[in-house]
Amino acid sequence: MGNESSTAKGWDRPSIDRVERGLFIGGMAGAARHAELKRLGVTHVLCMANYDADARALDRSSFTYMVVRAQDTSTHDVARHFDSVDAFICQGRAAGGVYVHCLAGISRAATAVLVHLMRAQQQPDLCSAYHYLKTARPCVKPNPGFWCALEREQIRLRLSLGPSAQR
Repeated sequence: MGNESSTAKGWDRPSIDRVERGLFIGGMAGAARHAELKRLGVTHVLCMANYDADARALDRSSFTYMVVRAQDTSTHDVARHFDSVDAFICQGRAAGGVYVHCLAGISRAATAVLVHLMRAQQQPDLCSAYHYLKTARPCVKPNPGFWCALEREQIRLRLSLGPSAQR
């Protein structure tokens, strides 16, 4: 798995990619496209970085925000945010739509969306969720530490669901 902080790929890519109904992913450039986000029905924005890089992307009068200052490093404990980001994504989808982004929409945002997709499945499977997400946004690639955290989450989810989720 790659690391979006080591490359600028996606940073200036303004795409807002639809994962499924009410769930969108992208980078900071997409977060600044307020009119487009509104047109898509987005009411909530989950930022897995911060707005120091581009304050224009922030519009508190139009959207409900959650900002997780996750560092795109293999040593960052991204798993500590899994419960809160999944709850926020669920809340945003119920209200109309949620845009999940980081700087480039490659590692941090992808990790948050993957947690949500796995938790929404009755039989959570990280590889299936990853390939599903890649069909919407081909550049996604969680960094190695985030991937390990996602693998641990998959195991935890399968254990919590019991034998029917074991593969």
